[in-house]
Amino acid sequence: MAGKKCEATFIAGDGSESITCDRDGRHIVHQESSTDTRAVRLPGGALISKPTHTK
Repeated sequence: MAGKKCEATFIAGDGSESITCDRDGRHIVHQESSTDTRAVRLPGGALISKPTHTK
């Protein structure tokens, strides 16, 4: 799978937003690099984590 993007898609339950993983190689934590949002598959769904930026 090296060199091929993952492209796993995670969609919010209400359909308000989605992320698409752009990592390559084997991984457990999926990530959309443009937003730095990460997702981990769990039984029955996924846990999505968005970065919090403080100034």
